[in-house]
Amino acid sequence: MKRSPGYYFVRVRAFTLVDILVTIAVMAIVIAVAAPSFTPDDRARLIGAVNMMVADIEYAQSLSLSAPSNHALVRFGDDGASYWVAYESDPETPATMPGAAGDPFLVQFGVDRASLLFDVSFTTVGVTDSKLVFDEFARLATLDEARITLTNAGGSMEIVISSATGSVRIE
Repeated sequence: MKRSPGYYFVRVRAFTLVDILVTIAVMAIVIAVAAPSFTPDDRARLIGAVNMMVADIEYAQSLSLSAPSNHALVRFGDDGASYWVAYESDPETPATMPGAAGDPFLVQFGVDRASLLFDVSFTTVGVTDSKLVFDEFARLATLDEARITLTNAGGSMEIVISSATGSVRIE
């Protein structure tokens, strides 16, 4: 190359293929190490399932308060991983999810809005015919308190519904 007077060679620096491959390899290692932390652990899934179920029970209570002639209930599936909010007049048909375009109020752990709660299951005590029925004052229609125990590999937690007041607490 000839050099014109007054001009100098300028060395242009660029990334080599090796530089780019090393960077991609380091990024892949960081992602592989960090990826498990993006999914909730067992205990977090259990807490999430308990909070979701408590909110849904309280929603069923509010439905009973708003429509005292047709009591709301929570119907538990036989699989121990699903439940739905329904009305006493048709307990096998889920009510409509609020704010949704006609979607049924059905919760199945590991599916849809409960998709991250895939390993949670529950058992019930004090629940008649797999149904929690609430009266017009949002109390349980039965005389005994109801207990729902949710379990996964992270442990177990219990939801207790008082028959006298309808209050829901987590133990």
